[in-house]
Amino acid sequence: MNAWMLLLLITLLYAGYNLFVKVSGEHAAGAVTTTILATISLQTTALVVSLVFAAYLLMRGGQSFALPPASLKWAVLSGVCIGVQRSATFIYSRELGYDRRFRLARRFRLSFVEP
Repeated sequence: MNAWMLLLLITLLYAGYNLFVKVSGEHAAGAVTTTILATISLQTTALVVSLVFAAYLLMRGGQSFALPPASLKWAVLSGVCIGVQRSATFIYSRELGYDRRFRLARRFRLSFVEP
């Protein structure tokens, strides 16, 4: 795959990810007291996709799945950070829906890419 095409795919997937998280939080606004199930669903789906990719690499062969302890420690720490950040994003999207954010953006001439 061409490097530019891969970069475009990554960009589009990241944009979709951000959009879908915000839409999910917006649909939960006023309907639920917590969005933890949305966060768990997101993380579970990401795990399944990663496991499918790992299985593909394993079947293809030539891969080493061992990690040094320091690398594993930092990976777990980054997982904690993204888990907390995603939970906060769902809460933020639920508490401050799109309409209100865009009114604030127009008022202060801001543009929102990621809350």
